[in-house]
Amino acid sequence: MEPGRQSGPDAIRAAVTPGSRDDRSASEAELRALQSASDLAPTNAELHNKLGHVNLRLGFLEEAADSFTLALHYRPEMIEACLGLGSVHMRVGRPRDAVACYRNGLEHHPQGAGLRTSLGLAPFE
Repeated sequence: MEPGRQSGPDAIRAAVTPGSRDDRSASEAELRALQSASDLAPTNAELHNKLGHVNLRLGFLEEAADSFTLALHYRPEMIEACLGLGSVHMRVGRPRDAVACYRNGLEHHPQGAGLRTSLGLAPFE
């Protein structure tokens, strides 16, 4: 195991504990903790979703999309992952793909306010 990386239940607990750290080094540390935890629990949708949001915050869009896609694979109804993947699509200039993500999320949560707002803000061509 690499120095500074947690293992077992401590890594999972650290990865899913919400934090308010905004600086890049804290985000990078959070990314490493989440990667360690996802190695231990590869089917944990919550971890993949959090990993996606950290990657998105750091600007790693391809990695964020991969993480959100995995989260949705394990929990297709996860609103946060739908919103995250839609955000990635919007940032890379694929509004149609973002709209598809938001609509997919609305199939699982018809009253999802965040999904409805995001869908309303997505440019249509």
